[in-house]
Amino acid sequence: MFMQNYYIICVCLEHTKRGIAWGFIQSNHGKSTNIKKLKTGDGILIYSSKYIFTPENTEENKLQAFTALGYVRDEELYQGDMGWGFTPFRRNIDFEKETKQIPIIPLLSDLEFVKDVKKWGFPLMYWFLQISKHDFDLIALKMISK
Repeated sequence: MFMQNYYIICVCLEHTKRGIAWGFIQSNHGKSTNIKKLKTGDGILIYSSKYIFTPENTEENKLQAFTALGYVRDEELYQGDMGWGFTPFRRNIDFEKETKQIPIIPLLSDLEFVKDVKKWGFPLMYWFLQISKHDFDLIALKMISK
């Protein structure tokens, strides 16, 4: 019996757009540790805390929104070549095309993975979080609704 799982993967918006254009996801600086756990059909939500990847946290760069929604296409774990010897691990994702960005702050009290609204960001610190079907459906519905 197939059991679908649901995940939030943290990726800046700039990198999310690149992944959507090419149909893949990579996370945690290209390590395979988390994305090798994904199975065909698993639901993926991309959360972007920032617009662009930079070590500085500025107000201008803060986004804090769900920026993409998709499903794992297959079981293939592969490495992409980005040059300079950087070959991050990737997974193929079928992204929903007609979605909108949804800010996380208004959803905090309704999300099961948020145990303390004042410390809501802690579960996202490791860039990859398994979530409940309830949380996935709540966010996905808001991203897809017109």
